[in-house]
Amino acid sequence: MRNLLIYLFFVSFFGLVVGLIRPSSFDNILKRKMTREKILVVFGAASLIFFVLIGLASRS
Repeated sequence: MRNLLIYLFFVSFFGLVVGLIRPSSFDNILKRKMTREKILVVFGAASLIFFVLIGLASRS
């Protein structure tokens, strides 16, 4: 379980970095015009959530 969360964290963090550099790369995938602000909210929140879940999964 922890390995899956780590993988998802890295994918969302990579999406955040790519999206902040070139937001138009997600226009076709998400079917709408993406701005840097929207990318930051979506992928930043996902990265933060996965980071917290990794911490919770590591305790058990």
